[in-house]
Amino acid sequence: MKRMFWLALALVLLLAGCGGEKGEMSGRVQEARVEDGNLVCIGLHDYETGGDTIFYLTEDTDVISWTDDPDEAGFLGGDVSETRVNVEYSVRSGVYAAQRITVYGRMRQTGSITMSDGTEVGIWADGGDNSYRLSDGTELLREEPTVGPWDIYGGGRVFKSLPYDVRRTVAVWYREQGTLYDVEEELERIWATEGVDAGERHYLVNQETDLTAASPRVLYFQTSVMIPLFTAEEGGPAIEQYEQNAAFDRETGEKLDIWFLFAVPEEEARAALVDRMADGDSVLRMEMQAALRPEYITFHSDRLDITFPRGTLPSQEHSAGWGLDYQELDGLLQPWAIPVEPEPER
Repeated sequence: MKRMFWLALALVLLLAGCGGEKGEMSGRVQEARVEDGNLVCIGLHDYETGGDTIFYLTEDTDVISWTDDPDEAGFLGGDVSETRVNVEYSVRSGVYAAQRITVYGRMRQTGSITMSDGTEVGIWADGGDNSYRLSDGTELLREEPTVGPWDIYGGGRVFKSLPYDVRRTVAVWYREQGTLYDVEEELERIWATEGVDAGERHYLVNQETDLTAASPRVLYFQTSVMIPLFTAEEGGPAIEQYEQNAAFDRETGEKLDIWFLFAVPEEEARAALVDRMADGDSVLRMEMQAALRPEYITFHSDRLDITFPRGTLPSQEHSAGWGLDYQELDGLLQPWAIPVEPEPER
């Protein structure tokens, strides 16, 4: 009976490799079946959906490993526990056949956190991510690596063209600033709100810094943070994103006071910005005047944005932002502080 079953399965897998639905999935290997020293199938926990899928290997399955733990031979021999993989597959008659498996490494526990009620949360290194998990494997939160400013995206060409000492000075400032969120606080919020059900929610935190604009004398950066958001109205999780901005001297890399970029005193600059945004609304004007902070100001190549985070303006339910063309700010900014349009990529 066993031989007949495997003959039938082999035929299905052969057909699966010849056509049918195709796809790709990334996740963590949770279980595996090994026979006669050879890997037959793996159970994969999908990071994106949270679902679990069984993938069968065939003689045509191509395995590539980017690590020695495990290497290709080790993986095919069944050394797959807690490995992070990407599977390219085809489906026929409900059977998922792995066509290519890329192995990125093995999850390892690097520490733990004890929450306020005594619950232990393990910290697991998963590729470049940190996965915060209960003892039964339930993932409460995933923390992606901090990006920027060395590895920034949008303004990479401008930043990389600067002298090394300038880039290093900016990078050191951001390294010393660190993350703008507190992982332990986020874990406490998730645990208090969702408990073990958090494992089905795929909560994520990350932080990225990128160059938003540059003038002949100033570099403008924005740090964007994403954390879980809980609202009673929605009855579940959402993502809250907020930004913090900074300006740096293009020749030295030293951080600049935002108000130094204006051609008028700080109080006059504040009043002028608020007047343009409030547009005659006296209540909103008073709230903005009290809440405005320099890190809310984003310089782009064609405009200046001011975004107030959720909760800073009592009359606004959510975060609120306004965009001002530089023509509207004529005389307010120092001419050398106004960004120039970037040259097109070649």
